[in-house]
Amino acid sequence: MLSRALIAMVTLCAVTSCTGPTDPPAPAESMPFDTLIVNGTLIDGSGAPRFRADIGIRHGKIARIGDLASSRAEHRIDAGGLIVAPGFIDVHTHAERGLVSPELNDNKGFITQGVTTCVIGADGGHSPRSIRELRETFEAQGVGTHYAFLVGVNAVRKEVIGMEDRAPTQAELEQMKSLVRQAMENGAVGLSSGLMYLPARYATTEEVVELARVAADYDGLYDSHVRNAVPDFEGAYREAIEIGLQSGARPHPAHYKAVGMRNWGKTKPLNDWFQSQIDQGVDLTVDAYPYDGAATALLVDVFAVPREDGMPVRPPELRDPLLDAGDFSRFMAGYVADLQQALRDPARREAIRVATEVGIPGVYSVIAFAAEGYDTLRIVASEPFPELEGQMILDIAARRGQPPFDVMADLLFAAGPEIKVTLAAAVEDDIREILRRPWTMIASDGSNTGFDNGRGHPRSRGTFPRVLGRYVREWGVLTLEDAIRKMTWLPASYYRFAERGLLREGFRADITVFDPDTVIDRSTWQEPARYSEGVIHVLVNGEPVLSDGHMTGALPGEFLPRADQDDVDDPGMPIAGS
Repeated sequence: MLSRALIAMVTLCAVTSCTGPTDPPAPAESMPFDTLIVNGTLIDGSGAPRFRADIGIRHGKIARIGDLASSRAEHRIDAGGLIVAPGFIDVHTHAERGLVSPELNDNKGFITQGVTTCVIGADGGHSPRSIRELRETFEAQGVGTHYAFLVGVNAVRKEVIGMEDRAPTQAELEQMKSLVRQAMENGAVGLSSGLMYLPARYATTEEVVELARVAADYDGLYDSHVRNAVPDFEGAYREAIEIGLQSGARPHPAHYKAVGMRNWGKTKPLNDWFQSQIDQGVDLTVDAYPYDGAATALLVDVFAVPREDGMPVRPPELRDPLLDAGDFSRFMAGYVADLQQALRDPARREAIRVATEVGIPGVYSVIAFAAEGYDTLRIVASEPFPELEGQMILDIAARRGQPPFDVMADLLFAAGPEIKVTLAAAVEDDIREILRRPWTMIASDGSNTGFDNGRGHPRSRGTFPRVLGRYVREWGVLTLEDAIRKMTWLPASYYRFAERGLLREGFRADITVFDPDTVIDRSTWQEPARYSEGVIHVLVNGEPVLSDGHMTGALPGEFLPRADQDDVDDPGMPIAGS
């Protein structure tokens, strides 16, 4: 795993477009372009300084960059005062939840952020079978953005040995490896794991290494939702890098953050360790989103309920991400009433407390298995008690002199399902420390569903404009060129997407045009479904999917298979990590 120094920004910035602002005007093209983007300021994705130029698009590709004012085109976009950039690549999504629906397959929530490619399969969730089924669905009904796949440790383990807490036999391990190989041969970009979740939680480091070696044979990466990130912050991320080192697969810890009060402030030492690994030749990257909380849940869902007679049973309908708001409220009201009744009974209350705080076989508890305590829980939305918004459960418990479980129970009695928490609270200083690092990509961990059931996260519709509007324009944490590099060329090169991620002649015309003065996120913890503003035009393979801020209804997205490294390298432009 030879070094390809992601931090050589001086080299990147020295690389300028062959069609930069000092080039003489190009002669008028004898053949008209399909689309001309004129008068814009180009930021090409490499990290190089912006420059003024026009872009001519023909047959889905960037045919010409230069002064094209006198050229002809069927469609003309005036980008005066706007930034023209490569389409953004979101490397950690759950976009398939919406893309399978004919009502959501335009992928509006991502496109209005400027995203043209979504990587699917995060957290170990997809097997070759589910990948094949998703591709068939997407190809049959069309989708608005490109998509790529990761094959998952969780999915292949479940397919071979189910949910059992044991090591695989050698025959089972070979079967799991065969499934990974099948997915890689069909174009998957790598292997993903969700080691915090069942059944991958039962997999040893050595087992994951064996699976990652198969991905490495195809130049695939290893993407990891790390295990035990709260009780063992540094060790969890070190394990992800070690799996990469042992297997030969490029390691990529996903949605990197310092979660829980005990870990706040620990990102800089770990970042420095990451940098030391890069300096020694390890080709690693991470991704992160610009929010101080991870997955959201209704407070009612934090309670882990034993599967025993007399205990409330959560209606299976509540698992449907496409369930409408009315049906969700009806099913949830019944479940909350049953849970409140159980919590009034001392014996059942104690059983629920043990399942929640200690954990029991077969019942997942974020408190017991992920956090090992309550110090990750922050209230983010509380209409009945707005004064509690932004407060940690542990701080409320300390003020009230109560155990945190009793605080949650009291809030459930007082507010029913009307309180939402983040299950993984972080702090702003750590977010900035992570985003500044040159090997950090931007990713949403988002979905285009779930907004009618109270669990939506603002990252799903706000991540990329939030970086551009807050972290670039308002707070100056990043330059615009660096932010766009993190959204385009860095992921395109590391994930091996050919002809993507740069504004270059001959590259695919996946292009985002936005207003640098107005681009901003509008989604909040309280209203996560609000769309971002300031992205004006988005083209996917040269076809407008967003025009003057409005969806066009076009569905030009296609499957992006993993490319060979030689097909990703742009002459004179080092790839990620080089």
